Amino acid sequence: MKALAARRASAVLSTGWSSSVGKKALAASSGLLLSGWCGLHMLGNAAAFAGPAALDGYAAWLRKAAGVPLWGVRAVLLVLFGAHVTWGLCLGWRARAARPIRYRVSSSAATPLASRLLRWGGALLGTFMVFHVLHINYGWLHPHFLRGRVYQNLLTAFASPVVVAAYVLGSVLLALHLAHGLAAAAASLGWRAPSATSRRLALAFGAAIGVGFAAAPLAMGLGVLR
Repeated sequence: MKALAARRASAVLSTGWSSSVGKKALAASSGLLLSGWCGLHMLGNAAAFAGPAALDGYAAWLRKAAGVPLWGVRAVLLVLFGAHVTWGLCLGWRARAARPIRYRVSSSAATPLASRLLRWGGALLGTFMVFHVLHINYGWLHPHFLRGRVYQNLLTAFASPVVVAAYVLGSVLLALHLAHGLAAAAASLGWRAPSATSRRLALAFGAAIGVGFAAAPLAMGLGVLR
């Protein structure tokens, strides 16, 4: 009996994971975890407004936070990010395969902006995130990079209007992605049906994260922070 129950449970899990509903739930779960990390990361970035000592101290604490190796944290984030992208691509391919012929008439006005931009915006956002990690942490395309001098590295990086524009664009893409993803996550997980209230809350959270991430690049680029 136990073996039969185990086989049935395995079959249910396998069916759930292979279905569109299961993939949506997994994409939503990974997205929620990454959204929480974005919120914490944005709060940490706010240390830039307290000066070089505060930001460099925060970065040093982050490298050895609670004794957890930074590479371990990055590995978990990388797995979550990879899973989120993989399940999102699987859902996109499945939707396209289900209807290979486009609708003859479509109304873009009926589709939220964030939803229409989600696919290509997600690809651009992923590209930006890879650039951000390599740029800030390893000095890629950063001729004045000094290891451990986070505040100074940001100042020299954001002296370039091109770099500031790239970070502001990345913040906008992140805000749009969160606004759409969080509004759909509750429905994907079966918590509640989409509503105007959930969409407004998701939009507010996405906008707050976007403004928070763009604040330091703009302040340094405009000379407010020196």
